[in-house]
Amino acid sequence: PFWPSRATATFAQCIGLSCPSVWLSGLLRMASPVLPRDVYHVMCEYLDRDALLQLYSASSYCCWAAELSAAGLIVRDFRGLSLHSGELRPGASALSYLLKLERVCNGAVVARGLRTTWPEGTKAIGFSLDTSGPWFVEFKVVATKAPNGVPTLGVTDLVSEEGTTWSQDVSRSSAGGREGFALSFCPSTGRVFASLALDASQRLRGGDIIGAGEDAAKAGEHRRTFSGSLPWPEIYDPCRRWNEPISAGIYVHDGQLTLYRVGGGEWHSSGVVMDNLPPRVSPCMFMSSFVGYAHVRFVNLWRSPPEVCPHCDATGHGLPSGWSAW
Repeated sequence: PFWPSRATATFAQCIGLSCPSVWLSGLLRMASPVLPRDVYHVMCEYLDRDALLQLYSASSYCCWAAELSAAGLIVRDFRGLSLHSGELRPGASALSYLLKLERVCNGAVVARGLRTTWPEGTKAIGFSLDTSGPWFVEFKVVATKAPNGVPTLGVTDLVSEEGTTWSQDVSRSSAGGREGFALSFCPSTGRVFASLALDASQRLRGGDIIGAGEDAAKAGEHRRTFSGSLPWPEIYDPCRRWNEPISAGIYVHDGQLTLYRVGGGEWHSSGVVMDNLPPRVSPCMFMSSFVGYAHVRFVNLWRSPPEVCPHCDATGHGLPSGWSAW
């Protein structure tokens, strides 16, 4: 590691800020034998992904600089995010891992198709998040010809033996044993589902339910499921032959979970529905008794939640009727 002097850092920053990324990449490829390493590295921090790829293939010196810059981008932009496919291993290419992170985080289709019967299941997006955050996971959901409702969105800290999928909706089932939790919500109706283990420390707001509770322990149960409804009006009828996409999202920050959706053309939130989250959670799509057409897309991962109306957003917070076991 090295630290550039203030003078060289200022010079490199001026060059980096004044040149388009493609021009800067060409300049760095030509100047690699003569520029001091500290200046070279600072200028590399202003390159975008495509320019880094061009630099990577120019020479061994350029390859070193591109790898160092990629490692810095991973720390700056993706700290707290882990891919289910594995962490960056010592000796592996930081640039390749950066490209994999960007590919996973820049959107993917989670489910799409028309079926008379969809299998019960939970599907993780492909990464887990540090719950200190802040992270906002954005989705778009379409459901048509679907008499049983809309696929739900949420998070879990359960670990699947099947990788990133479960063969049941873990937010509405007793799967998972004595540890962990899962929570999901319907972006159309605002109904929320949660499954808590007996020893879980997560707290459901709107009733201060912590873990499965004493009733579950007395009954010899390892887990218990709960449901509640947010004061959100239903957006549309999923039985229709055509519906517009619903924009929805999950916000994780300071160990707390908040739900979002677009209604009436504006984002609104649920307020905090759960706190005391575990260190890491995985965003997921959940399906339970779903039939019809579904198109669920993970849109993007953001570092801040969308703006809401500061005057009217509070009307959609909380669960007026609390939680009920089911």
